Parts: sequence; structure tokens; C-alpha cells
Amino acid sequence: MINLKSFWPFTYSLVLGIVLVTRALGCLPTEYQSGDRCCDTCEPGAFAKSHCTATRGTSCSPCVEGTFTNDYNGEKECFACTLCSTDLGLKTLTPCTVVQDTTCEPLDGFFCINRTENHCTAAQNHTRCQPGQYIRNNGTAAADTECSDCPSGTFSNGTFTVCQPHTRCEHRKLSTATEGTTSTDAQCGENNVLAIVGLLIGCSILFIFIGGNIVDTRKKRRWLTYR
Repeated sequence: MINLKSFWPFTYSLVLGIVLVTRALGCLPTEYQSGDRCCDTCEPGAFAKSHCTATRGTSCSPCVEGTFTNDYNGEKECFACTLCSTDLGLKTLTPCTVVQDTTCEPLDGFFCINRTENHCTAAQNHTRCQPGQYIRNNGTAAADTECSDCPSGTFSNGTFTVCQPHTRCEHRKLSTATEGTTSTDAQCGENNVLAIVGLLIGCSILFIFIGGNIVDTRKKRRWLTYR
């Protein structure tokens, strides 16, 4: 039968050696350095009100509203919660707690331009496409709007997702008053040819009517004369 007592000196020496090596390299993961001492850390949501001494351990105190610590720590005070400022194009996604900072996201119509881990720290307005351009890809919270130029024969005022073809005035039996551009549609007017034809027909009818009246008047005069 193995005598476990014979292993005790070896086990003790091994553990002591590990502790001494760890101390030589720094504090344990559950400790923090305070002067020449390694003090026990405080839990998330608290801070080290006073550090450990030779006779007592670390004194921890809870964070107050508007402050936080999100990890085991030896901080002298809790961190102030981040404010999601509209001046930076931000709004609150998740509010601050004593164990977690505020998470911000871009305002509607904005996209993030500076990010720290999962936290957006600054955003700016989506680009507005100019007249003559169409929206190729709508902006998101993570990316800006993408614009592209309209090809010849089409137009967009900058808000279209697809460029529209110019109106074909001749298909409506109208004349083109103003040619279309990449930012405006063609403007149609009355067809000049039809207007001229209508005018000629109207004049012809008027001449026929006047001529007929003249002939009738002459016939009446002759009839009265012979009578």
C-alpha cells in the first residue's frame, strides 16, 4: 500500500514553488498589484474603496448609478457611463448598468464611423445622392449610402433607386418643349404641326363662311334691283 504521507513534502514543495514563481512574475489573475502587495480584486459592479494591507484584505464598495465596472478589478473608483450624444449622431441601444457600460448606435439616417468593439462612438449622416444620380445601395447603420450616375436618356432627382427614362413626347403626339437631362425629365408642349393644320382648317372654314355671306348678299341686291 502506497504511503500518501511520503508524498506530502513533495506536494507542498511543488505548490510553494508555483506560488513563488507566480509571485515573481506578478499577481494571480484574481489579484491586483498595490504597491508591493497583491490584493484580492473586487467583483464587477464594485471598486476598491481601500487596498489591502498586511492585516486586512481589500475593502470593496458598490458602484453608484451612472457608473460601472465590468470586470474583476482594483480600481479606485467606478467608470462613468458613456453618454450617447446626438451631437455625435448617436442614440442609446442598451442603457448603462453597474456592471456594463452604455451601448450606443447611430441615429436614424446616420452610419457609424468610429467603433470600439461592439460600441459605436461616433456617426455621421448618410450621403444624399445628387440630382443626376440614383441610390445604388441604401445607407445602413454600418455603411453609407452608395450613389451612381444615371446613363444617357434617363434621369433622377437624387431620391430614385432606379433612373427613369425620359418621357417620349412624340409617343403622346406632342412636341418636345424642353429636352430631358440626367436630373430632369423632358417637358412636352403642343404639337406645332397639328396646331398649324388646325389653324389652316379654321381659316378655311372662316373664309368659306364669309364668302358664302358675300355671295348671298349680292344675290339679294340683284333680286331687289330687278324687282
